[in-house]
Amino acid sequence: MVFLNNAYKFVDFPKRLHFFIKNRLFGQSLFSTSNRSDSDSTPYTSFVSSTIVSKTGLNTFRKDYRYRLILEHVDYVLGFEYLRRLTPATLDFYRENPLLVNLSKVGSPRVFYYPKLGWISPTIVRYLYVNQRIQDLFGERSVQKVAEIGIGFGGQFAVTSRSLNAKEFSMYDLPMVLDLAKRTLEKAELFSSAFVKKSISPVVPEPYDLVISNYAFSELPEAVQRDYIAKILVASRCGYITMNSGRTDVSGRSAGKLSLSEIIELLPPCEILEEDPRTGPDNYIIVWGHRKTR
Repeated sequence: MVFLNNAYKFVDFPKRLHFFIKNRLFGQSLFSTSNRSDSDSTPYTSFVSSTIVSKTGLNTFRKDYRYRLILEHVDYVLGFEYLRRLTPATLDFYRENPLLVNLSKVGSPRVFYYPKLGWISPTIVRYLYVNQRIQDLFGERSVQKVAEIGIGFGGQFAVTSRSLNAKEFSMYDLPMVLDLAKRTLEKAELFSSAFVKKSISPVVPEPYDLVISNYAFSELPEAVQRDYIAKILVASRCGYITMNSGRTDVSGRSAGKLSLSEIIELLPPCEILEEDPRTGPDNYIIVWGHRKTR
């Protein structure tokens, strides 16, 4: 599997080089300092738009480099680190929900063989691990109404909605991303009536039992972050927000975003957890309304 991982990296090299040249010559970048989110400042959104109008785009979108600039970039080694942290209960949960296997088929992502899981996209292993942490922190709470800021192809929704048995799972993202997630979940036979589309902007005030975000809230520009905090996060009983900006700026992502100290002042009383495994130099997790960690 390590050989396969290295082979994928070799295949990607020309694409990475092409992106690097574009970045130097034309200012194309993964990070935004404008009023647009990081993902909205890359080829990601135009690629998603073209995918949803294509007759065959849904078959292969998750292996396209333009998509993997933002999502599907968890490699074999990192996926194995997540696997090492999965509990027997999480492994049983995956085995007892055979439809989750479909998430590693739709869109033809790169898959690897992992002990106890079989052939699976490492991105799905990450979603299982995030869900495990959510269960550890909030499993004793009554969680009926959930919101996720930034949804990718709906993978976290597919895992966590089944785990929490939430009645409503509101998804905040760009319209074309919401459409792609809905189509992906339908093809995987994992779409449910709990899935509720929400526009990422403007934000309408609404309280939730739990708000989740995997790196997406942290990539929003400051003005939009403030809007979400005032209208969604402050009103919500619990939160699990994985961040890659605000505390340090080794990666260059923090420009134009709220600092961690500013976020703490605006949020309900919260705790800062370290990301484990650490996937970026600026990464950490903000939680509130949780069972206190030991």
